[in-house]
Amino acid sequence: MCEPGTYCPLDGLTEPKPCPPGSYCDLSNLTETITCPVGSFCDEIGMTNAKDCPPGQYCPYQGMTIPLDCPIGFYCPNTGQSIAVPCPIGYYCDTKAITGPTPCPIGYYCPHEELENPIKCQKGHKCPDAEMVNGTACLPGSYQDETEAIDCTNCSIGHACATAAMRYPTPCPSGTFLDNTTSISCMSCPNGHFCPDAQMSVRHGPCHICGLSDFSWELFREKTLVPRKVNFGTVMPPL
Repeated sequence: MCEPGTYCPLDGLTEPKPCPPGSYCDLSNLTETITCPVGSFCDEIGMTNAKDCPPGQYCPYQGMTIPLDCPIGFYCPNTGQSIAVPCPIGYYCDTKAITGPTPCPIGYYCPHEELENPIKCQKGHKCPDAEMVNGTACLPGSYQDETEAIDCTNCSIGHACATAAMRYPTPCPSGTFLDNTTSISCMSCPNGHFCPDAQMSVRHGPCHICGLSDFSWELFREKTLVPRKVNFGTVMPPL
């Protein structure tokens, strides 16, 4: 008589045959073995039941003797899995045989499925939250010159940040200035003042009214870089 775990395929056998790996024999007097189904494996001789694939592994084929580790970029949360689950967006799966994905940390983003490692937040962007799919571009008036940032930096005085996603602030050119961190563009040096240098945060002036000397200061035109000399006795308009 063939006991469970064995089978008797032919008449006249002197002893039963043990079920080979990859199959099992759950009943007595079987004439053929039962192939291990997908989601399970049979790693021993004479098995009476198949074993479920454990969490972190999967068994995609019939007759498997060893389960497969879930590959990088995937996870296997349950027992008896026949397929690995792709890592979802907003998460990453950086090691084999894991049972769950890892949320993208702050300062990083995870834009697509099956991601093996999170991506650093790029310059000109911020990633303030976990599980971000994309970085958020810095708004005009701010910038970010580092990666892995969780916030943007206000544009410094004497500089402009006119567009979104700026990596570096733009120095105000000569003839302009910017005295605050909320404006997005540099301001022209006004009449009666001068702005000779780049990156100026304050304007020079006001220009002086003509004095008793052989020259005097002329009223400056808009965007004047330096004051101009005029001859003694020239009548100048009031400032």
